[in-house]
Amino acid sequence: MAGIGILRSACLAAAVVLISGSAGAATTAATLRADCTAELKTSGDAQQQALSGAETSWKLGHCSGYIAGFMDADQNVRDGVTVKQVEDAFLQYLRANPADGEKTASWVLEASVRSAGLTYK
Repeated sequence: MAGIGILRSACLAAAVVLISGSAGAATTAATLRADCTAELKTSGDAQQQALSGAETSWKLGHCSGYIAGFMDADQNVRDGVTVKQVEDAFLQYLRANPADGEKTASWVLEASVRSAGLTYK
């Protein structure tokens, strides 16, 4: 029975790696910005619109999920700060610092919450 638990854990870990892309690749701030600002395309036929809706939903969900995960991991973010506040600070920071788009999303998130005064320190 213990072997089943180990196998289940290994499968879950493999799924996480596959879902997140290549194991060594980090999400850049530019990629996360694109997901956070995804827009529904209303052109084309009903099937194209449905695909656009699914892709847009996935991107916006990835944005919110990534930021929520960052907030859970970063104990420096003040209590009561919302995902939307961090997202807004992140997007504002990138507008002011476009060259930071190639840095990792987590680095830019940290810089943006500090810049916006959303941290304890």
